[in-house]
Amino acid sequence: MNLKLVCPVCLGDDFDTIDSEHVFCECCKQVYEIKTLILYGTFYVYRFINDDWNGVPFYVGKGSGARYKNTTRSKHIQSICTNWKWHPEIVKYCDNEVAATQIEKELKETYRQAGYPIIDGELEPHAYAQRRGIEQAKLRGAKWGRPKALRPDNWDSVIAMWKSGEITAVEAMRRTELKRTTFYKFVNEDKELATETEVNGQ
Repeated sequence: MNLKLVCPVCLGDDFDTIDSEHVFCECCKQVYEIKTLILYGTFYVYRFINDDWNGVPFYVGKGSGARYKNTTRSKHIQSICTNWKWHPEIVKYCDNEVAATQIEKELKETYRQAGYPIIDGELEPHAYAQRRGIEQAKLRGAKWGRPKALRPDNWDSVIAMWKSGEITAVEAMRRTELKRTTFYKFVNEDKELATETEVNGQ
């Protein structure tokens, strides 16, 4: 990995040293403290702090380069950054993205358990709450999705009549009270099961 100190705004690396604590970025034409330069190519975990809320963190993320300056997450985050005084902070540098991802996850959970309003960058707050609710319900054994359609009690007898040509497919669907897609889905499943049985029996 190619690591170098770069400007936190433009990611340029053309500096003129002013003194022991400051440099001048030739690209931005701005003076920066040396300690604000970032190590490009290194992953890190960062957070957004709301200064108007007495330093309460409201977002945790991971990234590299100038990612920690980027506020293009959810509309809710953009609204906070637009209407409140805030600043980003790099919490910890990491050797790789896997380590950064793990630390990001742990820090988010720690903040949420402490009651901080940490927002998911990819989801709006209500969507995050919904996702958390679904995850917790799954842990309790709840089932999701449409219930699986069951074959009617007269399936075997009606299908036997249809296969022998005694009734049409339309009549078979009427007698089983199945829609066309479900009817043929069951027919195909029966064929696959019969094929597997033949193969395993040989």
